[in-house]
Amino acid sequence: MQNPLDDTRRTTFLDRFDHKYRGDVANNFFRAIRNNPETDLNELCRTVWLSLKERSHMANGHPNGLGSGSIPFATFAKIAREVPQEALNFCQWAKEWECLTKEQKEAYREPRKQAFRSNWHSKVEANYDR
Repeated sequence: MQNPLDDTRRTTFLDRFDHKYRGDVANNFFRAIRNNPETDLNELCRTVWLSLKERSHMANGHPNGLGSGSIPFATFAKIAREVPQEALNFCQWAKEWECLTKEQKEAYREPRKQAFRSNWHSKVEANYDR
C-alpha cells in the first residue's frame, strides 16, 4: 500500500531525537490527540509540552526518575523551541494517522515489518556462517 501520509513530517521531527526517545515523543502526541481529537495543532503541542513538563517535575522526586525510554523535558523543550513548525507538522501527521483505519495502518506497516524481518534474518545467517 502506498503511504497516504507525507512521512517526511514524521521523520523530520522524530529524527531530531535520540532513537530511544522517539516512541515516547510520538506516544505523547498520540495521547494528546486521542484525548482531544478536535483540538487545534497549537493547543495539542502545548498539551504535550505541559504533560512532559509535569511528568518531569514528578519524576524529580521519584527514586527511579523518568525511566530509560522517557524523554527528559529539557531535551524535548530544546528541540521544540528550535523547530516549532516541525512539531506542528508532526502533530498534523499524527492527527491524520489517527484517522486511518486499522487496515490502512497495518498495510502501511507491513513493508517496514518485512524489511526488518529480512534484515534480522540476514544478521542471524551471518552469525551462523562464522
